[in-house]
Amino acid sequence: PAFVLKLWTMVNDPNNHDLINWYHDGNSFLVTNRELFVQKILPKYFKHSNFASFVRQLNMYGWHKVQDASSGSLHSDEKWQFINPNFQKGRPDLLDKIVRNKPNDEHNNSTQGSGGGNNQSNDGNGTNGQFDVSLLINELNTLKANQMKITQELSRVRSDNESLWQELFQTREKNLVQNEKIEKILHFLASVYGN
Repeated sequence: PAFVLKLWTMVNDPNNHDLINWYHDGNSFLVTNRELFVQKILPKYFKHSNFASFVRQLNMYGWHKVQDASSGSLHSDEKWQFINPNFQKGRPDLLDKIVRNKPNDEHNNSTQGSGGGNNQSNDGNGTNGQFDVSLLINELNTLKANQMKITQELSRVRSDNESLWQELFQTREKNLVQNEKIEKILHFLASVYGN
């Protein structure tokens, strides 16, 4: 399939390795920065730059997201790792085994769920609707985390600002006291040596 060949080319192109590359075991690939990948890589190979659509295509052809790919990264939704048993580094002979998922589970999905296929995309495997929700949840969690960081930073800045104002006020008070002392000394000296 064209999608699989494009993906193979994309992952193996050394020019893309800073954003998409084989995982060290060669059994999966890793998108290292989702935002830059969407901006720089996707438009070179596809008519869109939509990460959710890219992931939907991966799901249609049997890829699964490896859940712990982003452990240790600052932004949990930036790194995405995907695995397919027939997509391995140095094994182009396996690519023919990658086919689009058959819609034979569609009947099972429609009997299990109340909405049938309305919320699902064409692959019929029932994962895409859920994946889109998890994608949104990831986005929400990232936004919440960013908002908390901004709130904490704002609190720190306010605290620093209050400390600076307090320090300024104390310095001003000390300055006034010193000025009064200097004035008193000058008056005293003037009264003693003025005559």
